[in-house]
Amino acid sequence: VQYIDFVTQTGLRVEEALRLTRADFSSIIVRHPVTGEESERLIMTVPGLKTSDAQATLPLSAKAEAVFRSRLGLNAAPAKPLFAVSYGRLAGKWRECKIFLRVEDNSNATLKALRRVAARNLHAINGMPLDITRTYLRHENIRTTMGYLRLTGGYGADEIARYL
Repeated sequence: VQYIDFVTQTGLRVEEALRLTRADFSSIIVRHPVTGEESERLIMTVPGLKTSDAQATLPLSAKAEAVFRSRLGLNAAPAKPLFAVSYGRLAGKWRECKIFLRVEDNSNATLKALRRVAARNLHAINGMPLDITRTYLRHENIRTTMGYLRLTGGYGADEIARYL
């Protein structure tokens, strides 16, 4: 469950999330642009898998930060993995989830789909502008990001109405 929470918040690729260690996380102090109030935020440096531009340092949402803190915390050993599970074991657990949810025959219910859920959460639910969503997901082309949004079932009238 924590893996699903983390990936749907961060939009990481399956292998990227599995390779994260404590050393990939740090904290920074950020200043609110309006109030000037300072606060500590966690960031992660993702090595990336696809291109040299895929490596990025990204802020964590509160929910992703909570997963990190419950699994590791800043005092954990640098080499300790965030998720100590192999891809094969994770895929097996995912199959169990699909069976439990009775979606085992749904070809769209994949681990990769969690990244698409993140795209939708960031853009449609949280209101992140499309180009910032593209940057956060580390897509080179905006069409890739748009494809991720289309593949999550489209938008309902209530979501469209928010912008009218």
